[in-house]
Amino acid sequence: MKASRICQDRTLNIAKMLLGHNPLSVFAENYRRTATDWLVVLRQTIVPHDIESTDTRITQAFVVLDNVIVRGLGTTLLRRLAYIQLIRVFESLERLLQKEREDCRSYRRRCYTDRTVALDIYMSSQSDISNVKRLRRDLKERKRIGRRWLELAVRTSPVFVLVYPETAEKIVKDFKNINSASLKTVATHILRTCPQQLIKTCNHLEGRIESSIIDYDLES
Repeated sequence: MKASRICQDRTLNIAKMLLGHNPLSVFAENYRRTATDWLVVLRQTIVPHDIESTDTRITQAFVVLDNVIVRGLGTTLLRRLAYIQLIRVFESLERLLQKEREDCRSYRRRCYTDRTVALDIYMSSQSDISNVKRLRRDLKERKRIGRRWLELAVRTSPVFVLVYPETAEKIVKDFKNINSASLKTVATHILRTCPQQLIKTCNHLEGRIESSIIDYDLES
């Protein structure tokens, strides 16, 4: 019981530390610094719902995101968003693969799941595949980190993660001391205690971002 209480207190302290004392002003400044680059990345990585899983736009999206995540083309703040977008691309790709499978447009071994095929497609976008085993492990870790950032977006917009300080980077990658259940507790506490104006702002910005992308596509 005492150990459980200590663990709970620790996760709540992490939540308070991540949210900080002035989340609205921190978020506003970080969003101002990141918004333009984020729109550029989004426009290059949105996966249309009516394409084939073999479409080169999918592998190109992975390349764009890896340029931010792995090669450091962008700020630390942009990297957080790129990790979340990586998960979104996988979700879109897996939906395409599922539809192709259900429509009998693809054939594979029974144990070869949509998730496995999606990871193979991600692997095909990599420039160095000399060590397949290590590469596959690295790609799975990127996905794992992406899911943890998505958890910290607390079911609002990806841009919510811009409210967090630099220490969030270590917390997201600390799989050993902060497991998925603990991180979920942290995210739940943040959602419950953060200013409602912050949530409304993030949701509003998400709508504006989506509209901007739609307008851009219509003009292209």
